[in-house]
Amino acid sequence: MKITNIINKYHKFIKHSFVGGFDSLINLGIYFTLVYFGLHYLITNIISYSIASYVSFYLHLHWVFKPKYKKPFFMFKKYVFAVLFGLLFSELLIYLCVDILSINKYISAIIILPIITIESYLVYYHWVFKSKK
Repeated sequence: MKITNIINKYHKFIKHSFVGGFDSLINLGIYFTLVYFGLHYLITNIISYSIASYVSFYLHLHWVFKPKYKKPFFMFKKYVFAVLFGLLFSELLIYLCVDILSINKYISAIIILPIITIESYLVYYHWVFKSKK
């Protein structure tokens, strides 16, 4: 399979991954900074996840999915539910890594990223930014 065929077939996931990478830099930058200054890692995860999610919504709406049926407020409400679900999932995963498996707080944040990336793409693609046909 040619690289152009792969890009054409998976272009939304590729764009989502770039946005996710940027989102992750924001998320991890805030997370690492606040943990470094002594804020509890679960509270820090909520703060960093929330800020990064707002940036992510904007980029997903205007660059990744560009839905034909644009009702930004309606999509934002769905996005908030998706982010809350993702945040709860993220909190569960990071808690399991840190408190159950005794993995370093910084390493745990990196470990959960690919799982959250796939989960969020599936929810955004199939529910939040789904265009009406």
